[in-house]
Amino acid sequence: SCTCNDGHGGLMMRATLKWAGAILGLAVAIVAALAINVIWFRPFDIRIFYDKVFIEFALEYPEFLSSMRLLEQVGIEAHNDDLDDVSPAQTLRYNAVAADALETLREYDRTDLDGQVALSFDILEWYLQTEVDGAEFAFHGYPVNQQFGEQNGFPLFMTSTHYLGDRGDAQDHVTRLGKLDGKFAGLREA
Repeated sequence: SCTCNDGHGGLMMRATLKWAGAILGLAVAIVAALAINVIWFRPFDIRIFYDKVFIEFALEYPEFLSSMRLLEQVGIEAHNDDLDDVSPAQTLRYNAVAADALETLREYDRTDLDGQVALSFDILEWYLQTEVDGAEFAFHGYPVNQQFGEQNGFPLFMTSTHYLGDRGDAQDHVTRLGKLDGKFAGLREA
């Protein structure tokens, strides 16, 4: 009987591990390159760009994220104790992001799109153009009045939208209430 102590099995195992490591390294490099492309540059696929724009806007508005309840399905709940920034500085940031997104959207060739992808292009372009056109009037309204404003919207959000399913949700609710002074300080700046 042969015990195969000649080291041949060990060499084969090292070669296999070397190839597996090389393939894993290549896969990590490809994923990293795609992630860098999506985060800092114009994504290759316009559908990824649509998702990127949605995510960029949503991450700026934790109350919106809480109302959507998308991230909770995968166990992400950190946003549920934060409040939207309603300061003029946030409004200016939002306007800049919208203008940048519109510029990037228009770098895609609309004629190459069809069906739902083309419709999504048209809707996003309309939305972003409306936001860009309205930016010069962002501070022309009355942020607090008898019908609309955070003084009406926030209590409604906390009573009808902020989810209270367990003790953690209740703690998030209390934490949000504790951050109310900061939210309204930003509103007073407007």
